Amino acid sequence: MKSCRRTLFFTALIFSLTTHFSIAQDDAKKDGDKKETAPPNSNELFKSDFNDLEVGDIPSNWMALDGEWSVIELDGSKVLQLSPNPLVEASIQFGKSVKGKGATATVRVKADRKRRTAPRFGLGLHGGNGFHFRVVGVTKKIELKKGDDIMQTVDFDWRPGEWHVMKLTVKPADTAWTVSAKIWAESDEKPKQNQLEYIATDVKLSGKVSILATPYAGLPIYFDDLTAMKLSEGAE
Repeated sequence: MKSCRRTLFFTALIFSLTTHFSIAQDDAKKDGDKKETAPPNSNELFKSDFNDLEVGDIPSNWMALDGEWSVIELDGSKVLQLSPNPLVEASIQFGKSVKGKGATATVRVKADRKRRTAPRFGLGLHGGNGFHFRVVGVTKKIELKKGDDIMQTVDFDWRPGEWHVMKLTVKPADTAWTVSAKIWAESDEKPKQNQLEYIATDVKLSGKVSILATPYAGLPIYFDDLTAMKLSEGAE
């Protein structure tokens, strides 16, 4: 009888130790999986495709400087809309501010024209006094601006009613800044070369990523997939 009890005791003890060891292995694996998860990108200033937002008013932490902005459903996806009313030079700023560092931003934009009227729309870095990349629909030109000053302009065959991708990059270059921009219709291949390039000296840059638009055609303007990143030191 005593021998049977000893056998049962040792069997229970071995089972208990085996179970605890198996649980510990599972917990260690879970901890390992957690450690392997990539941390958030510390260079990210803002990123949104707007799909996680409710339809309606924009979040309170976005800085709408003018214009009537809202999140709407368009073709089965959520986008940011600028209403055609009121007709103003509208802009809105997002995310973290970056000071004295390079940055890059991209956004998708869709706008249309009505008869002889066409909108203006664009993308900016380093706040209202930073650099802005703008499409002027009525003249089919693109512009690079610093504050209110136009620094550079070239022709661009903007296609009304189609989604376009805009990219703006501002990066330090010795004692100056290299500012570059490109735009392309989403149905086309991304161009290898920038359409606008400018060297800026004696400027101080600080502020957030922004989008801007003026709905001269009396039609809504749509934005989607906005991303802004701070450039790492030595980034190309």
